[in-house]
Amino acid sequence: PPAFEALATGGVLQVKYAETTAPFTTTSSTFVAITGMSVTITPTSSSSKILVIAQVGAFGGVGTGYSQLQLMRDSTAIHLGDASGSRERASVIERSGSNDDCSHPTIIDLDDPSSTSAITYTLHGKCEASNKFHFNAYYGDADHAIQGARAASGMMAIEIASSVL
Repeated sequence: PPAFEALATGGVLQVKYAETTAPFTTTSSTFVAITGMSVTITPTSSSSKILVIAQVGAFGGVGTGYSQLQLMRDSTAIHLGDASGSRERASVIERSGSNDDCSHPTIIDLDDPSSTSAITYTLHGKCEASNKFHFNAYYGDADHAIQGARAASGMMAIEIASSVL
């Protein structure tokens, strides 16, 4: 018979989840918190890792600009692209070539907060100047069966015992 390695003790210690179905829009060219995309977890051990999963039903920009998302741990942006020159760092970027562009990304990050204090993970969004950022709704949010469709988004924080990693 094949040899099996001993399974590590521990595993998933707790799960926190939040979801939002409400549309959110902003014209801010600086990152703002997206209403409803926030989850708070208090790790039971400072050696635990937190698996954060954010599933976005729909987001994008109105106009021909860019929209961006950043995953935040309290007031610190995490899960970002590399720093280089004057390039902004984001978790997700969406390019609107016209008014009908929209993305629906999933963000997955294994965070190591090294803390036993309450931690709040949030999703922030912004758009290029003179454009409009939209979330959970098509750009115009018109009362139309297809183009006016709305989406649901969710965010999960899972505490994982360090002994399983």
